[in-house]
Amino acid sequence: MDGYLTAASAAPAGTADLCLTVADPRGSCCRPADVESACLPIDGVGLGFWDWNLAAGRVTYSSDWKRMLGYAGASIGDSPEFRSARIHPEDAASAAAALQQHLDGRSEVYVHEHRMRGADGRYRWVAERGRVTERDADGRPRRFIGVQIDIDDAKRAAAELQLSERRFRAVFDAMFELMGVVMPDGTVIDVNEAALRFAGLAAADVIGRKMWDTLYFQTSEATRELARQAVQRSACGEIVRCEIEILGAGGRTMPVDFSIKPVYDERGEIVMLVPEGRDISERRLSEQILRESEDRFRTMFSEAPIGIALVSTDGRFLEVNEALCSIVGYEAEELMALRFQDITHPDDLEPDLALVQRLLAGEIPRYRMMKRYFHKRGHIVHIQLDVSLIRTPEGEPKYFVSQIQDVSERVALDRLLSAEKERLQVALSAITDAVLITDVEGRIKFFNPIAERLLGCAPRQAIGAMVAEIVDLRDEQSGRRVAALEALPGQHASFIQGCGYLHRPDALPVFVEYALAPLKDEAGELMGYVVTLHDVTQARALTHALEHQATHDALTGLPNRSGFERALEQQRQSAAGTLRNWCLLYLDLDRFKTVNDTAGHVIGDELLRAIAVRMRAVLRATDTLARLGGDEFGVILDNCNLENAERIAIKLIDAVDRFRFRRGEDEFQIGLSIGIVRGAEGLTIADLMRMADTACYVAKRTGRNRACVYNEQAIEGVSPSTEFDLLHELQRALDRDRLRVYAQKIVDVTSARPVGLELLVRMIRPDGSIVAPDRFLSIAERHDVVTRLDDWMLRHAARLIRGEDGHLPDDWFVTINVSARSISDPRFHRTISEVVYGDRALRERICFEITESAAPASWAMTRQGIELLRAHGSRVLLDDFGSGFTSFEYLRNMHVDGLKIAQDFTRNLSADPINDPVVSMVAELAHRLDIFAIAEGVEDPEAWRGVAAKDIGMAQGFYFHRPEPVENLLR
Repeated sequence: MDGYLTAASAAPAGTADLCLTVADPRGSCCRPADVESACLPIDGVGLGFWDWNLAAGRVTYSSDWKRMLGYAGASIGDSPEFRSARIHPEDAASAAAALQQHLDGRSEVYVHEHRMRGADGRYRWVAERGRVTERDADGRPRRFIGVQIDIDDAKRAAAELQLSERRFRAVFDAMFELMGVVMPDGTVIDVNEAALRFAGLAAADVIGRKMWDTLYFQTSEATRELARQAVQRSACGEIVRCEIEILGAGGRTMPVDFSIKPVYDERGEIVMLVPEGRDISERRLSEQILRESEDRFRTMFSEAPIGIALVSTDGRFLEVNEALCSIVGYEAEELMALRFQDITHPDDLEPDLALVQRLLAGEIPRYRMMKRYFHKRGHIVHIQLDVSLIRTPEGEPKYFVSQIQDVSERVALDRLLSAEKERLQVALSAITDAVLITDVEGRIKFFNPIAERLLGCAPRQAIGAMVAEIVDLRDEQSGRRVAALEALPGQHASFIQGCGYLHRPDALPVFVEYALAPLKDEAGELMGYVVTLHDVTQARALTHALEHQATHDALTGLPNRSGFERALEQQRQSAAGTLRNWCLLYLDLDRFKTVNDTAGHVIGDELLRAIAVRMRAVLRATDTLARLGGDEFGVILDNCNLENAERIAIKLIDAVDRFRFRRGEDEFQIGLSIGIVRGAEGLTIADLMRMADTACYVAKRTGRNRACVYNEQAIEGVSPSTEFDLLHELQRALDRDRLRVYAQKIVDVTSARPVGLELLVRMIRPDGSIVAPDRFLSIAERHDVVTRLDDWMLRHAARLIRGEDGHLPDDWFVTINVSARSISDPRFHRTISEVVYGDRALRERICFEITESAAPASWAMTRQGIELLRAHGSRVLLDDFGSGFTSFEYLRNMHVDGLKIAQDFTRNLSADPINDPVVSMVAELAHRLDIFAIAEGVEDPEAWRGVAAKDIGMAQGFYFHRPEPVENLLR
């Protein structure tokens, strides 16, 4: 070639325009008129020339051409085959075809890139360009001049770049976060698989559109505008971050921690933006739950793997956890003697304080920043700081809650990877998941710090090891190792994900979401795998705690109504289609409300816990006991027929009845009413609960402290709904004065002369019909209306004695019935003081009857009420004496002025072998105690004579007088 290159003229920058002159065959230099000068643009430098004389079959190779292939100074001959034989076999055919196409005149210039074998046997990439410079009269080529350029470094750099980009794509698509890449003008140029799956879109649906026009930001016009402004701000160099709701497939919305960051090239110019959305649904739920439960917050505070601190508004550490102490190297006492300003790097203090001020002003709900702390030993610790503000109910700032994560390793990793390609660096900088990259054999090639922490393995142990040897990932249900990792290499050609736990002999299980993605080259050939592990241990623990809280009663630890109904549904389904017997019990504590009202809810809660323990001890291990709410419980008896269910119910009633709950001077006794229903196919949960509740109601209506088996015919027309109807009717009667006073005369037994009246109450319906007291008094007792009824009767008795409604004989006294609930109610005590205070005649003529059969839950409160009545000068009678089991207990504990012998004993007095001695004994007891006695229920002359024979002073009953409106007896 030396001698053929005669001139080089100026050409555009980056090329050399070479004019080649062909020597005349006769030895003189000439430019044939029919051969144009060949001006060849050559990329780069280091040119090698070769001149091919096709007529002679010889090639002249320039010294630069030979040096390029390692033949400098060597004699290689002039054969064309020397060049063609060194072309890589895979490139030879295409190179020959391109050259032949030009020689045949079918292309202007010959251009081809291929690999050439050098003297050392190694192939190098070269680019060849050339042109025919002389043809014969028939157009056949006679001479060809070519230029060869070494492009090996550029080719290898391009391959490395492609490999790096494929690695980036694998990691990019394996991220759990929603990520994308947009141009500074907002045009989307890439989006990862997580984002596409969430929206149910293909890449083509998103790429090329403006970011704010994509589906994700169509939740509202405000969100769309926020996205547009975020792009503009980030394109100006700002890192934008906020929390927004984004839209996905099927109208699903998701709250995300949205951020968008600028990416700079080596010249410092912004070339692209990286938006990211991290699902914060669980975080928001956690924040709500933390506000609701201080106990759970304290547990999470102390055991959290990240640093947490409560910080005063002036920066003092009020409380810190162990993780924070570990991060900064201080003991808790040392740290709480400091302010956060004392350990903050000076360059980070001003932006931190600015955010604090915005938080205090209410401009932002919380903030996150990356900053630096000084460790106690003096070195710098890089942290991620998340701060929220707790306010008082009045809205005043109370203290900050700071979460501190040590990101020093992440910062160090960022610096280590600074030489990597820009997009990979941005994607990995925010990773909080464990990431492992393997080769095709499954050997680990990359291992990030989070993987080191999760797996408890140093990188030097992991790199080069098989992934299944390092990652002991097991199925949560079976406990077996996950086959996806065991089957590597070569078994997975698509994306795989799932849930499991990491097993480590030296640590507790770590529950993770895992993803396994193949890493492929440009031709689709497998290059390795990317494994990502997302730690969900805390989220799962929180979920389990919430599930337990949602199905269990906080007071007793028993299942609550929700948990009981879930167990009931499982029982119903498991027994379906089988012959297995099972029963449902509905339990209601009798007189528990009296304990709550008299002793307070704290004592009531203690009683509930104690009762729950006693009932649980009675039941079998296979039985389910739950607190349904208030003083109601439920029991599921599996493998239990109706007869055995009744036996168990009796044991429960006996256990509660024998229990005495003592607090100070008070002793409480309560009862238990139980409804029983047998499980049967076709009955829903609602059916079973309704039937058991109705049976329990019947048990309470028929005497309490007993069990009742549900029977459709036996309880027809009896239900809580009918009771509530009658209760509402009674309340309306009190409101609208539709009650009427009736009276029955009390006579002197010797003379049968009236000496007093027992005042009774009747309810008048709007149609004028009369409702007897046995229909509504027990309902009034159960539902706290009885005290209001007793108040009404006391005031009417006072009006009667004072003569406001007519004249009552001056030597007559009156008695009124007062419930045990009222006599122990401070509100009724105030009514007594208000009505009888200052009126001696009223105090002496009115007597209060306390029903003995309605034994109160607290002797102390009942005794206090009786003492108050007697202190005012009023007399107290014990009504229905002998009708219950506590008659003599009353006399032992209470100071009363008289008693009324229950009519069960005065009927058939002479004929019944038990009644006669009982009445004699009671009469003798009254004489010994110096109290008077009144015989109730005297309905015939024989009963009158029998009572008189026992020296009982007074009596009442139908034989002497039937109850009638009291106004009929007034003068």
